[in-house]
Amino acid sequence: MPTQIQLRRGTNTQNAGFTGLAGEPTVNTTNNSLHIHDGSTQGGFEVLRADGDNSAITTLNLATGSADGAAADGAGLSIDLGSDGTATFTWNDAGSRLQVSSDLYVNGALTSNGNFAVNGTSNFSGQITVDDHVIPATDSDGTTGYDLGSPSSQWRHLYVSGGSVYLAGRRMRIDNTGAITVNTNAEGDYPEAENLTFSTTQNVLATSAALSIALGSI
Repeated sequence: MPTQIQLRRGTNTQNAGFTGLAGEPTVNTTNNSLHIHDGSTQGGFEVLRADGDNSAITTLNLATGSADGAAADGAGLSIDLGSDGTATFTWNDAGSRLQVSSDLYVNGALTSNGNFAVNGTSNFSGQITVDDHVIPATDSDGTTGYDLGSPSSQWRHLYVSGGSVYLAGRRMRIDNTGAITVNTNAEGDYPEAENLTFSTTQNVLATSAALSIALGSI
């Protein structure tokens, strides 16, 4: 029969109250882990399991490399690991940031209370909900800027409430009677009252300015 070695063992409480010899290992039967002792520290130092199940770390500080500690001089990034499985990232100064140079996969909800910048192409397979305006970084002059969709990747429907749609600075809106009105002058130009209106209830086309129709267009 081969020789078997059995180490000192005990519960988590028993290990916490035990001071072993320098380099002596003991088995924690509660956490199924090992403690390594230095001859003076009560409880020794529990070794982290491969699955991390016995980790007591709740905060990681990437500025100081410490765990459960505050950032030096208020700098750096802290990650709070919640008991419900969530991780909260806290930037302690304006210069701190989390930068991912490769792919980032998020299987659950991603919530950002600050700026969320993406420099490359992003693919989202679920619904995206925003709680603020969606504004492009560049103001388009008709030749520059960004598109919503493309000739080969078009959106199916566009749902707009009682607000207005602006095309090249001209406002198009639908009032509570169902009439579609297009302001033929750019917003702020004089006179602003030059409108082209089509009533969907009376089938009437009305204009407060001169109306020119090119030959063959009707």
